[in-house]
Amino acid sequence: MRLVLALWVLLVLAAAIAPAQPMGGRDLVIANSGTGMPGIYHITKDGQRYGSIWLVAPPSYPNWVELWSDNQDLAVNFTERVSQTASAFWRMTDTGVITTLFAAFVAGSSPNSAHLSEDGASWYVSSTGDNAVFRIPSTGGSATTLGVVVYPNAVCLDAVTGDLIVGGSTSYPALPNPPTPGTGFLLRWDARTGASIGTIVQGILRVSGVVPDLEQGGFLVSRFDQPGVVHVSPQGQVTSILSGGVWNNAIQVEEDGTMWTIDVADITRFDRYGTVIRKFQFPVGGPALNGIAIHGSRVLTGFGTAKPGARYTIRLRSQRSTEGGKPYLLAASLTLGPGFRIGGRWIYLGLDPVFLVSVRNLLPAVFENFAGVLDVFGNGQAALVVPASFPPSTGIRVHVQGIILDPQAPAGVSSMTNTLHFTLE
Repeated sequence: MRLVLALWVLLVLAAAIAPAQPMGGRDLVIANSGTGMPGIYHITKDGQRYGSIWLVAPPSYPNWVELWSDNQDLAVNFTERVSQTASAFWRMTDTGVITTLFAAFVAGSSPNSAHLSEDGASWYVSSTGDNAVFRIPSTGGSATTLGVVVYPNAVCLDAVTGDLIVGGSTSYPALPNPPTPGTGFLLRWDARTGASIGTIVQGILRVSGVVPDLEQGGFLVSRFDQPGVVHVSPQGQVTSILSGGVWNNAIQVEEDGTMWTIDVADITRFDRYGTVIRKFQFPVGGPALNGIAIHGSRVLTGFGTAKPGARYTIRLRSQRSTEGGKPYLLAASLTLGPGFRIGGRWIYLGLDPVFLVSVRNLLPAVFENFAGVLDVFGNGQAALVVPASFPPSTGIRVHVQGIILDPQAPAGVSSMTNTLHFTLE
């Protein structure tokens, strides 16, 4: 036990190989498993400036990175390869300090992806080493096994239904050996119980990442195989988006609907037609990129349960120093799309009666503080307050998105927030 503890301490100390560097409000955050300098990095979107957030001695490595609910800290899946103690899920500050070590995984296993729950209370974490998807409390504590499946490599929540989407493949041979055809999948699970609801698609080869497509519906999927990024409709129809690259390993969507993906050494921004907007190499030798997040992109986070007589709290937190003290405006909708653009950026909400009521502030007791001003630190708080007289257990899906205003910015909008999705219970 002392030896294991000493090795763990050495591993954490190795994380301080290089000091953390300042991070911009919307830098890319990259998880690198390469044998040269594995760790978590930030890099500007033009690829010109970068810095290390946290480094570790190889052959251990971070396997995924997401934004924490505070829009600043990082959720990191860590694969332990030094002492063969358990791999882990961490909360890490954006300066590289590990603040919470969550329930550990089996020795040497690879927790692969993570997605925050709609109530902000837990994370869904998949692990190919455990052949399972776990639910881990955001405040710390033991993981519970939500469901078991061979090689789950990606998870996200379906924005339309709230179901958990699980992607992966039963075939992961090393290059140049090709994968077995027909082994990739997207599954639909109940996000609370893990019960299987059905299969969206099979036979799409090796899934490495999945996010909901708020613009056209369905899912955007990165793959280790070509084409590297595809669109999968809710009915399972697959359409190619981006070819090229080697082992595309994650995908994220920008405010304007363009996307980022990573492969072994390259970071690529592209549109949904596959047109490459920007592509640059990761500036550290011997890379193997396997996780990407956009720092500051989780401006809205929801907490609690939306039900009659209850309050669903919506926290705003901007990481852009220029947005402190700026006015904001939120809106709710019962539908997603077709959406519209403001200043070239997407509002994904449908223009239904709920949108019109909330955006005009006609029911301020229900849509509480949907219009307001961020404090000097860029923080604010709103809420959906469901009247006690509202019918229970409706299962109605609600979507919330907002804008931060600035008269000097294009179209008077400094930035768009992310979109929240939750169910009235």
